[in-house]
Amino acid sequence: MALIRSVILDGPDFTAEAFYGVVGVGPHVRVRASDAPAAGFRSFVLSLVASRPKVATSAKKDTDPATRQIDDIVPLRGVADVKASKQFYVDRGLAVAKSFGSRYVESATPESSVTLALYGRRAAAKDAGAYPDGTGSHRIVIGSDAGPFTDPDGFAWEA
Repeated sequence: MALIRSVILDGPDFTAEAFYGVVGVGPHVRVRASDAPAAGFRSFVLSLVASRPKVATSAKKDTDPATRQIDDIVPLRGVADVKASKQFYVDRGLAVAKSFGSRYVESATPESSVTLALYGRRAAAKDAGAYPDGTGSHRIVIGSDAGPFTDPDGFAWEA
């Protein structure tokens, strides 16, 4: 089973580094300099899931005090064809935890706090409150033990 180790955000602005350092995602989210051109929606939403209240929580009712603990990091990727992308990742050793046909797929990553989710590009843009148009670099790279490759939607993975 492939293990996702980290999410790397590329960009010219390092204010993201300070934000992710404050919220406590440790080595799982990194930023690095990149001058690659990009415009518009880059086909991903990065979710930080906390079991205790902060901005949002995965618990339905929670009366415990807020913590700075992030439980899961979920890069939700907007893809052209959810079924095809799912098969592409399964062929590279990524296990599936949830699958709703051509609508949504979530990876199973029991040894990592990073979980990949796949959604249609238009649906991901709608959830992000953005127009689905965009060009250039995706501005995100997934670090994994599956080795370096580029998926059918142009998202890069590295070892």
